[in-house]
Amino acid sequence: MRRSARRGRRLVHRDQYVPYLLGRISKGIASAASVLYRRRLGVGINDSRIVVVLARRPRITAKDLSEDTSLNKSVISRSLSVLRAKGIVRITLAEGLRQIELTPAGLGLHDRISNVALDREQLLLDGFSAPEKEVLIGLLHRMLRNVPLANSYDPLRSAAKGKVRRSR
Repeated sequence: MRRSARRGRRLVHRDQYVPYLLGRISKGIASAASVLYRRRLGVGINDSRIVVVLARRPRITAKDLSEDTSLNKSVISRSLSVLRAKGIVRITLAEGLRQIELTPAGLGLHDRISNVALDREQLLLDGFSAPEKEVLIGLLHRMLRNVPLANSYDPLRSAAKGKVRRSR
């Protein structure tokens, strides 16, 4: 945000506004990934996120899967039904909990998804040096930690307490 010459008004300049830029990047990458994954891998983007998590964390519950993927429980349930029907996941009952894991076909799909995802990441970061990539990842993690702070902002409550804390 920058100050306007007119009456000190704060203006949002989208090309300098981080949430806008992040949204554009995210939407652009996710939209194309969804089309690519459906066309080449036979699964949607949500299905692929589930497969990736299950490869890292086999035999987890749908609740844990929902937390790890940041997907709504109903989306998880629909995707698991599709993945189960395709023979990608199996759901077993252990110690009173429904646990989800990849089948051998699911592990193969995971490898194909990972290859595509990592190749696309490499293209997205074309021109970035290894140290720049490390810095970017660190900055993104720091920003992710600040999401709850930004989401808790309420202009009426903040006005009563004083101004918003500004970075240096």
